[in-house]
Formats: sequence, C-alpha cells, structure tokens
Amino acid sequence: MARFSLASPNTRVIFFSFLSLVLGILLGRVSQSSGAWMKNTSSPLPSSKSAEMLGLRLQNGGECTPQPCPPCREKCGEVRDCIRRDGQKISAYGEYAKRIAMPAGERIQGLLVGVLHPELQFRPGYAHGQTDDCEDPSYLIPWLLGNQVDLNSASRRVFLDLGAAAFNSSTGWFMRNYPVDFDEIHAFEVVPDLFEPPYDVIGALPHPPVVTQYEMMVGVSDEANTSLGVPGVDILRFITGELRIREEDTLIVKMDIEGGEWEVLPALLEAPAVLRLIDELFVETHYGDPIMRACGWDQFYPKKLEDALSLVNQLRQAGLRTHFWP
Repeated sequence: MARFSLASPNTRVIFFSFLSLVLGILLGRVSQSSGAWMKNTSSPLPSSKSAEMLGLRLQNGGECTPQPCPPCREKCGEVRDCIRRDGQKISAYGEYAKRIAMPAGERIQGLLVGVLHPELQFRPGYAHGQTDDCEDPSYLIPWLLGNQVDLNSASRRVFLDLGAAAFNSSTGWFMRNYPVDFDEIHAFEVVPDLFEPPYDVIGALPHPPVVTQYEMMVGVSDEANTSLGVPGVDILRFITGELRIREEDTLIVKMDIEGGEWEVLPALLEAPAVLRLIDELFVETHYGDPIMRACGWDQFYPKKLEDALSLVNQLRQAGLRTHFWP
C-alpha cells in the first residue's frame, strides 16, 4: 500500500487545496448558522425557536425571512413576529449579559428612569432575550417609582387602569409587582365581561383593594353614547371631579386605549394641575410603522414611531414619570 507523504510538492499542493476546501465548507456553515440576516434555501430550515433567536421570522409556510418584517398589507403575524431580536446579545454575550437591569437613561425630578428603546419597538425585554413574551413588562420593574420612594405611606393609594382588558393582563400584574398596596382600583374596559376580577382571591389579601369597573370609552369629553356603543368619559375631569385625587395621594395610571392616547395625553400636557396628580404613567402608544405593518398596525397611521417617542419625551420633560407599556 502506498503511503501518503507531504514530502512531495505536488502532494502538498493537493493536501492544502483539499484542506482549504473543507475549511471553506465548515466556515460557510458557521456563517450560515450565526448570520441573522442570511438565508439559504438549500439548507434545512431552522426551527421556530432557533429562527426567533437569530432574529428571523418563521412564516405560516415554514419559510424564514429576515427581520424586520417587510411592508405588506396582509395581516399575517403578531407583534412578537415583527420585533427585532438582537441575536448577538442573546447568545454571544452569554447568560450574564444585562437584560433587565439595563443602565439608567435619565432623571425625572431627580430620580433615575430607564432608557427608551425605539429601535426595539420599546420592548427591550423581549428583544434582548429576557422573555419569550413580547408583552412581558418585567423589564420595567427596576424603574418603578415605588422602588425609589415610599408611595405606600399615602393615606390613599389608587390604581387607574384605562383599557384594562382581561384582569391579569395589567391589573393583576400591577397588584403583584408594583410596590404599593392599592386600596382602590378603577378599571375602564369597553368590551363587556372581559374584565372579571377574581373577588374571592382578592378578598383573601391582607389589604384587599376595592375594585370598581366602568364600561366606558376613555377620552377628553363626556358623551352619552360613542361609536363603540358605550358612554364616553372625560378622564381628566374624572380624576379631579369624581375621584377627587389630591397631590398627597398615590395615583398610578396605566393607559392602553387603542389610539385614544393621541387625544388624551396632549390634553394632559395642557393641564399641569392634573398632570401633577399622577405619580407614574404607563402607556401603550399606537403608531404605524413599516416593521409593524405586517402585524396590523396600519390603522394607526399617520402617527409614527417618532411621534410616540416625542410624546413620551414631552411627558417626561414635563415632570411625569412615563414608561412605554407593555
């Protein structure tokens, strides 16, 4: 049997050519598996989980397409499908990378507050791999005002949920995570029977709050009947007139009113006496954006991501501690 030897020049040329070919194939596979923006239809498609981790979108047909989602009229996805996920921060930086305790961005009335992330559709927890739920607000926990000042010592502690949806979608989260024992919860929801508090569970708490529900549309005027078939309420008047909130009270507000924030929040900026009554505001701003178009957000044009960022920054500059929700 002939022996393989590198002594011969021709043999060395053949050997190193073969080695280069093998290395090229291996490096090509590594690049393919680590490049979030590459697609090779001849290779096996990644699983839903691995595609998501690489920042790819797995469509109904099983084909991966690069993020961000391409503009389209088809309502073919959910919000989580259209948000960029930073594959490098999720995988390359390892398990000890900052994901929830991100460095502070600025101060509001002398107190630190988190950075806004417009490039991540204001959902850094999901984009950085902290959670697989794009609507998980846990990334907000380090920046809750109640973690920095004592809001629980107020004689009256009120949570106002505007666009409450199902009980656990926001009211339940604030009851579990916000460092205040609320003694009043006022929840507005236009969909009948959607907000259903578990009164037996609430009643077993050491300090059970009084929960009041309102089937009304939140806005800036009182109306007997709106386009949704329910009464409308001037929420600024409601805070001062019906709730009779005072500056020494604790008032936490969450707002998710499907575009109504574009009317309510500018009115709030024009009413500093009401703005001063709110200790902390959490708001989902609805806007049109090419990345989100595939998820059905076309209806919120002409408002854009830049408008949402500007609105929240105006509220912060006015002294109101404001966060994007969720």
